[in-house]
Amino acid sequence: MVLTDYLDDLYLLTRVIEAGGFAAAARQTGMTRSLLSRRIVGLEHRLGAQLLLRNARHFAVTPLGQEVYRHALMMCESAEGAIQAVQDALASPGGKVRIDVPDMAGDLLSQAVVAVSAQHERLHLALSMNGGIEALLAQRVDLALCMDEKVPDRGDIVAHKLCHVRMVTVGSPRLFRRLGSPDHPDQLDDRHCLGYAAPGGTRPWTLRGARSRKPASSLTTGHLSTLLVAAREGAGVAQLPLYACADDLKSNRLQRVFEAFDPEPTPVHLLSLSGMALTATTRDVVHGLRKQLASVKLPGVVTNEH
Repeated sequence: MVLTDYLDDLYLLTRVIEAGGFAAAARQTGMTRSLLSRRIVGLEHRLGAQLLLRNARHFAVTPLGQEVYRHALMMCESAEGAIQAVQDALASPGGKVRIDVPDMAGDLLSQAVVAVSAQHERLHLALSMNGGIEALLAQRVDLALCMDEKVPDRGDIVAHKLCHVRMVTVGSPRLFRRLGSPDHPDQLDDRHCLGYAAPGGTRPWTLRGARSRKPASSLTTGHLSTLLVAAREGAGVAQLPLYACADDLKSNRLQRVFEAFDPEPTPVHLLSLSGMALTATTRDVVHGLRKQLASVKLPGVVTNEH
């Protein structure tokens, strides 16, 4: 049995029974009465059972026809439900979207995620940390945030630009007094450079017009909050997103250094798999986060939204 050989005719059977005959059903469906009759006769022949009793003066449904009708009606209702589910999803985002966000970018997305979630009551955002590209490739997440100068050079990954982030080099005033207030990166020993441990290894410092630095202090951490505490306490110098340390700079708990060597703003992307078409909901989440980042106006965050 090939199911598709029956579906259309079962639908027509429901229309004939609900209309009370072939003539009325023909008017409702736009089919001729003779074609409609032939389709039902063909269905009965394939099933090997009579479903309708009809002659020039009489139309009735057999007991087996009533049973078939009930099942066919549920089939039609399920099909309508499937269509409605798609229409509802296109009209209003809903469902679950899983996003992997590295610890360093947590503060970047916090307000935007809350705002996007609040706008769509049927949307569920599930955030995880430090799964990175591996989590995306394993399809454990739908989107993975990438905060690197270059996106992964892979044909199976699509990058959706969110914004650019300014990175600054900071340390405590007490440390800079002890180190003699260096004004060039080469005057700072690698052992005084605090490291941020990303999933792919310790994140190097990037500097414009100077060699990149590989942190080699006694402290390397994958937690931005710990890195901030270490910088405040004078344990070393850190390169951080401006949005993460703006309050510390304002209160003078931290000071900027090497401003002339600040790197170009770092691009931030949401990555998805090229082989997996984005759902309307996921596309709306990407657009909504981009729009919210523009409205929040975090220090050092640059977007193209107007």
